[in-house]
Amino acid sequence: MLYYLIIIIVIIILSILYFVYPHTLNINQTSIEKFNFNLLYEKNPLILTNHIVNINSIIDIWFKYNFIYSTKFNNQSWINNKSKYLIIHNSSNSEKTEIHICNPYTNIDKNNNPCNNSKIISIELLHHQFMILPFNWFYFINEPFIDLYLIHDPITLLISSCCN
Repeated sequence: MLYYLIIIIVIIILSILYFVYPHTLNINQTSIEKFNFNLLYEKNPLILTNHIVNINSIIDIWFKYNFIYSTKFNNQSWINNKSKYLIIHNSSNSEKTEIHICNPYTNIDKNNNPCNNSKIISIELLHHQFMILPFNWFYFINEPFIDLYLIHDPITLLISSCCN
């Protein structure tokens, strides 16, 4: 019984840590050659400058022990990322696209939009570029050629199933 209690307490503590974010707003940028997993642990968005046509090869290497769900973007409203990492890939061969993001501390109004005083960051992704958005960040995309890859671990799977 004590064993189960300890496991439950550890899971609760780990879950709470997912909701701790840095108070400074940084957008990290790197290339695949210089990529370091410590950049993901900073819980700030990460933009990869390389142009990658087959994003699945990167995902399979970097996130092979995670639960991965892919989808095409088809929503035109602000969305709260409930996966551990969200990979936003511009799959167009020639178009650039604009991604709008807000940090987890952003206040959202009843229409599911950031409040007037919110800091909205716009990021332009060129063709076949991608970015990684951490847990609980908000994003808005208004383009048809965006592929989304939700990268979950067991805790974010639990959180996303409970909170949606």
